[in-house]
Amino acid sequence: MDGELKSFFREASATEPVVFVNGQRFVLPAGHADTTLLQFLRDRGLTGTKLGCGEGGCGACTVMVSRVDGDGGASSIRHCAVNACLAPLYSVEGAAVVTVEGIGSTRSRLHPVQAALSSSHGSQCGFCTPGFVMSMCALLRASASKARATAAAGVATQKSPVGDGPLSGTSHPSSSSLLPSEAEIEEAISGNLCRCTGYRPILEAFRTFARADAAAYAADATAGAAAYAAADAKAADADGCTDGCNAVGEVSAAAGCGRTGEENGAICPSTGLPCACGKVSSARRNEGTCCKGGACGSSCVAAAAAGGGKCASGVKCGGACGGSSCAAAAAPAVEGLEFDLLGVSEPIFPPELLKRSQEHPMPLCLGDTTYLLQQQNSATTTSNIDSTATTTTSANSTTSSSSSSKERSRAVWFRPVTLRQLLALRAAFPAAKLVAGNTEVGVEMRFKGLSPPAYIHVATIPAVSAISQSERGITVGAGASLSSLRAAMLAAVGCMPAEKTAVCAAIAEQLRWFAGVQIRNVATLAGNIVTASPISDLNPILIAANATLHLARLAPQAADVAVVDVAASADVDKAQPSACPIEERQVAARDFFKGYRKVDLREGEVLTAVFIPWTRPNEHIMAYKQAHRKDDDIALVNAALRVLLTPASQDAPPTVLDCSLVFGGVAATTVSAHRTQQWLQGKPWSQETLQGALEVLREEIAIPGNAPGGMPEFRRSLVSSFFFKFFLLVAHRVTAQLQAQPQSGAQAEAAADAAAAEAEADAEAEADVAAGSGTGKGEKGTITTTTTGATTTTITSVNTSSSSSSSGRDATTVWPPPSFLSALDTLPRPYPRGMQAWEARPLAEGAASEGGGEETGQVVGVPAVHLSADLQVTGEAEYADDTALPPSALHGALVLSTRPHARILSVDHSEAATCPGFVGIYGSEDVPGSNRFGAVEHDEEVFASDTVHCVGQIIAVVVADSHDNARAAAKKIHVTYEDLPATLTIQEAVASGSFHKFPFSGGLTERNLLRVPTPATKTEADEKNDTEAEKKNAQSIAPRVGASVSPADVETALADVSQCPLVAEGEVAMGGQEHFYLEPNSCVVWPVDGGREVHMVCSTQAPTHHQKDVASVLGIPMHRVVSRVKRLGGGFGGKETRSVLVAAAACVPAWRLNRAVRIMLDRDDDMKVTGQRHPFYGKYKVGFTHEGRLNALQVLLVSNAGCTLDLSAAVLERALFHCDSVYAAPYMHAKGHMARTNLPSNTAFRGFGGPQGMMVMESAIDHVARSVGKTPEEIRFLNLQPEGYTLHFGQLLTHNPMHRIWTQLLHSSSFEERRREVDSYNMGSRWRKKGLAMIPTKFGISFTAKFLNQGGALVHVYTDGTVLVTHGGVEMGQGLHTKCAQIAAQTLGVPLSSVFISETSTDKVPNTSPTAASASSDIYGRAVLEACEEIKRRMEPIRQQYPQETFGQVADRCYRERVNLSAQGFFATPNIGFDWATADGSPFAYFTFGAAVAEVAVDVLTGEWVAPRVDVLMDVGRSLNPAIDIGQIEGAFVQGMGWSVIEESKWGDSAHPWVAPGSLFTCGPGTYKIPAASDIPTDFRVTLLADSPNPHAVLSSKAVGEPPFFLGSSVMWALKDAVYAARKDAGHSGFFRLDSPATPERIRLTCADELTEPFCGPNTVPRLSV
Repeated sequence: MDGELKSFFREASATEPVVFVNGQRFVLPAGHADTTLLQFLRDRGLTGTKLGCGEGGCGACTVMVSRVDGDGGASSIRHCAVNACLAPLYSVEGAAVVTVEGIGSTRSRLHPVQAALSSSHGSQCGFCTPGFVMSMCALLRASASKARATAAAGVATQKSPVGDGPLSGTSHPSSSSLLPSEAEIEEAISGNLCRCTGYRPILEAFRTFARADAAAYAADATAGAAAYAAADAKAADADGCTDGCNAVGEVSAAAGCGRTGEENGAICPSTGLPCACGKVSSARRNEGTCCKGGACGSSCVAAAAAGGGKCASGVKCGGACGGSSCAAAAAPAVEGLEFDLLGVSEPIFPPELLKRSQEHPMPLCLGDTTYLLQQQNSATTTSNIDSTATTTTSANSTTSSSSSSKERSRAVWFRPVTLRQLLALRAAFPAAKLVAGNTEVGVEMRFKGLSPPAYIHVATIPAVSAISQSERGITVGAGASLSSLRAAMLAAVGCMPAEKTAVCAAIAEQLRWFAGVQIRNVATLAGNIVTASPISDLNPILIAANATLHLARLAPQAADVAVVDVAASADVDKAQPSACPIEERQVAARDFFKGYRKVDLREGEVLTAVFIPWTRPNEHIMAYKQAHRKDDDIALVNAALRVLLTPASQDAPPTVLDCSLVFGGVAATTVSAHRTQQWLQGKPWSQETLQGALEVLREEIAIPGNAPGGMPEFRRSLVSSFFFKFFLLVAHRVTAQLQAQPQSGAQAEAAADAAAAEAEADAEAEADVAAGSGTGKGEKGTITTTTTGATTTTITSVNTSSSSSSSGRDATTVWPPPSFLSALDTLPRPYPRGMQAWEARPLAEGAASEGGGEETGQVVGVPAVHLSADLQVTGEAEYADDTALPPSALHGALVLSTRPHARILSVDHSEAATCPGFVGIYGSEDVPGSNRFGAVEHDEEVFASDTVHCVGQIIAVVVADSHDNARAAAKKIHVTYEDLPATLTIQEAVASGSFHKFPFSGGLTERNLLRVPTPATKTEADEKNDTEAEKKNAQSIAPRVGASVSPADVETALADVSQCPLVAEGEVAMGGQEHFYLEPNSCVVWPVDGGREVHMVCSTQAPTHHQKDVASVLGIPMHRVVSRVKRLGGGFGGKETRSVLVAAAACVPAWRLNRAVRIMLDRDDDMKVTGQRHPFYGKYKVGFTHEGRLNALQVLLVSNAGCTLDLSAAVLERALFHCDSVYAAPYMHAKGHMARTNLPSNTAFRGFGGPQGMMVMESAIDHVARSVGKTPEEIRFLNLQPEGYTLHFGQLLTHNPMHRIWTQLLHSSSFEERRREVDSYNMGSRWRKKGLAMIPTKFGISFTAKFLNQGGALVHVYTDGTVLVTHGGVEMGQGLHTKCAQIAAQTLGVPLSSVFISETSTDKVPNTSPTAASASSDIYGRAVLEACEEIKRRMEPIRQQYPQETFGQVADRCYRERVNLSAQGFFATPNIGFDWATADGSPFAYFTFGAAVAEVAVDVLTGEWVAPRVDVLMDVGRSLNPAIDIGQIEGAFVQGMGWSVIEESKWGDSAHPWVAPGSLFTCGPGTYKIPAASDIPTDFRVTLLADSPNPHAVLSSKAVGEPPFFLGSSVMWALKDAVYAARKDAGHSGFFRLDSPATPERIRLTCADELTEPFCGPNTVPRLSV
């Protein structure tokens, strides 16, 4: 080994470490082995690459990394998307990195991907946008590179616009083949998260670049043209285009406008080329799409470039005509397509790197090896190549979690290029971590404080990354990336017989759902194996497939050398390499895993390759996985199941020769079910065997109730479900094989007789069921109805009567029955598409005047693109953390409590003081002003002084010279506690009477709202006899509400059988929801003018709140504090009050040191500290008639407020206001409490308590429907509140379009027809069910605190005619600035481009209300309108004198005439107010209404689901900007869907004893799952209600931010509808409780069939943190 190391160090010393970033060459500095690529980029001003999570889970940091694979050459350049937050800086040495700034900018031109995303309204807050852009760009480059490499190999084929087939006469790839498929696009962004848009516009934008069947686009275009022809013709006159562009305001339409491709900038989706046939919605370039995909015919550039095009004369020539205007001939040459296909120039791959790749591979060593060897511990750590990184074989590790930043900065980076170098370094430096993608070590370093002394990078060693095939199987190098592995598996499946490649198909399918593309591009096979994760997706397959692992190390005697001399030798140049024997070993995969995170690796060993044998004839293998979310989620349980059977015959079922049943997620390591495997040996593959095997398997795989990860019942049921699926699949395949064999005449006749008998029996059974006999016989078996309504169905009850009279083949084919085969179906997931429709706003008076708009002059009501969209897609948009700092600036990190309730005994910072860069620590004793603050009550401390009341409470702030140094020092603070009793759940709070008091209530701990009718409600018989006049007179008498009503009145009504002959009671729980704004909380505070002023830039929705609290903390007046906000990367209520925690902590050291201080919370800290949506417990008692009409309702709501009040009172009050949803209940009593618990204070979130209240009401509606035998939709419509209805808090309901919305949506969604289709499907499908639900919503608009309903604006008009607007609202992606600018532009009669809004600042507009409650457009839009109208009034005399002059010229004349061109606008919402003393009033200015229909398909066996279609109809008045409003609707819907069916917060409480008390387990994207792109409805239709002007808001519009949120729960109610169908098949009838979120666990267990019965009963309520 001596010579091997000498050779390595000699070659490494000659390597100059370089990286190219956006074409610029950088020499990498030493001492940065721990630095990530993201840090490097942002330190150099490339702030377009964002830090969203720090663990590779959100994609905001995505960049493209290009490097040469193999022996060089342009065709071997590999482009891939990478998470810069995890990629070590040195891992990109020798590569070219491209960031979002490198592909386009607003100063030059946008890249087509950027332009498409911007113009498609695919960017709202914009924080995630650069990541999406780079994921798509990397895919485009990779697709083109792959096609070009294939063409260079001479084996190119292409998918033509009309079919498949090889290219003739050329080896060049077509332009279409250079583009990815729709499936590849969806997969490419699977590692990117968006919280704002709902993904649909992003997918629509990127679909532009997909290769596709042009005929399909042509069909769409033809259908669209026919559908809109009349409207196009009608709109032509107003539009000024004879071909009908923008006819009715649709986002995308089909008919062409006659403009050329150069004029409209359209891109053909089939080819990516400019297309002359496409229609665009504006004159902006690059934002249109070809409507017909190149199939439109004459002069279509797209068709020509695709290889079968026509020239201008219409002759199909393929570019051979030679004409100068031939579109086909004009197609760019293949050699330039990589850069010119989309009409842009991207940084080319550096020739220096291309040249270097053709030389001998160069090793790399960066760092002080002498220091490393001096620090090397005697203990050894065995690791291996790691996608993730390395895994130790014992609990002892030489890596110290307490290593200082200074020590980490001395970490050494080794990059060997041969296997021998790797083994030599491994033996010499046993404490080093082997890394490839750094996808686990990076997370460990960031969140666990691990700091290895050295890294050995293995990604550039060809010997351990090659993939090869042989007759026996496929050998995969351990260093192969997971993307390469999947590609190799798919290639094998595509070119080899299916019976040999079943294991390859299983691996490829599992990898499709493993992490995101960014992770798979760098993660390795070895890393996935050696980490020995109990939930590894690959290890079960390798064990089941009998894979063999190849291990290697240097022989021990060769490894024993004087390493110090080798590394530091002055004669290193003269040293000669000497051959060292390599000791190799092979281990079966099933023997490799020894325990939790322990594997069979000896000292110095590394995993070099994995051999996977081909599958054999009659051998079946399948892999399964269930997670909370389909895309980019870790498994809850996974499995790999294999069986080798005897050949199938017609006389008897095949028997088991060999099998492997391997499961992950059920124990501390991957588990083989040995007992079940042995039991199956020699058994026939029959129904009886299935039943017996399930019993053995249930006994063998047991999970204790307190097991880490929880959900023991669900996880055990998944084990049975996976085995059941596999057994059915194999049985079905065997049946198919037998059916493919020829039949004798006697067998055919017997089979026909049996089929006829079966059909007759089925008909009789259906007749019995229709007659109500309660007994049916058919495919699903025999179901007998008992007197109690309970039924029982087991697998063994499946009807097999025909087998007694059949031959051997017939006995085989009767099982499994056809309805059971639904268990084998995969849930369909096509590429999402959408439809958006709205009514064009009437042309404003005078809008056609000069400058009103580019074409018609209309500005308000036009779907204008978000003002910052171009900045956001290019990464130029600035956020708080992008603020440039002065050289003396410091960084802060918070010291947080680790106990839920404890007394602080001491805080020791002595160790932290020794950390490099440490400046100081500041706590409660350092606060110059008040240490207390709060949104309503000052019941919080900036820094805990004596007692902590939750995990995550701030104790102190540490400041240092860098973010990393501050974080490292903060981890060295040692706090000593004395624990106190903690209350963690609502149940515990209720039991102990721990409640918050309502402010200004005299100490009350509950709120009450009451309503009773006047006159008293009549019976149904009386109502039928009433005349119309009597009914009208009764309605005109207002009911009694509030303090004049006693709860006993409602109790009396419930007890009165004449009014409430039926009564139902129930309860429901709703978990919390993390805001998960992509931009974590961030703040920069700096003193100005010697400390007399304090300025700050914060990510907050409430600048004035920050101003006020910082002034209080510092003890200075508010006028010396300026709070500014440029934009937020998402807020959703989470930055309304809780973000002040960061500003208050930062201002203390900034003030004390007179230096700027920045704090940006890491994602996990943000989630631990800032609170969530309130968990709620609801209880209802509802009285109703046999018809289902509600007469009396009691509702109890209890929220988990957390340890302080914050906004919990207002949240609960809104929940009480909204707990009626849209339904009339003459007698109603709603009561609420706020539980005080030792959790971080929960806070505002989109909907602000309204969704929780409505969820309780919808549960009651469902209960009523099941009680009277009607559908929930029938009960909903029956009980809709009428116009003029008095709500339970006294407000009169006016301008109520709910009935119109309901009937219109019922018709437009074809609800009744689809209801019948769903019911029919469910009757024939046992293990796949569909569900359909229609849910309404009504949301009150206004702050319930009256004083907040005010806002101001300041408008300046400059002498060149441009306008500067400043208002008190904050732009956080909702388009507030855009709407206000549109209002200003239209009011003043100037183009939208002449209006600019810079930022929100308290020194421009004072005393601002938070941007919340969906009221900002109403308030600030009206304030802007008032200011503009005032300026317009002042300018009017001058304008009348000079009517022909432009606005700018008039403005200049006004200035010369000393006319004030600056005005302040102010608006206060009128006619609102509510008095809680009397519980009566009108808290809302108006209501926004809507409804949604959701359809779902559910896998009953796993709880997995998809949403094939969603229809939304929303009343937004007359929309100020339809595109923005639709974006808000889609985003809110998906967020609401996430709340109700996906996102689950898990705390350390009685429901989750395996989590530390009071701690948040789901504190990052790895454990907390928001909806991904693959979760959204695949057919997403949104319509804005026409002809619904709102007289109570600016320009007849309505608020839209929060109202659509609850409509997302329609997916949950559709899922419940599907579960009802499953329960019916299992013999269960009647109502059941379903808490939210309805995760796969809750869906699966409530299906309550024979597979779940051994683990839980039919009324089981899975655990939930509330």
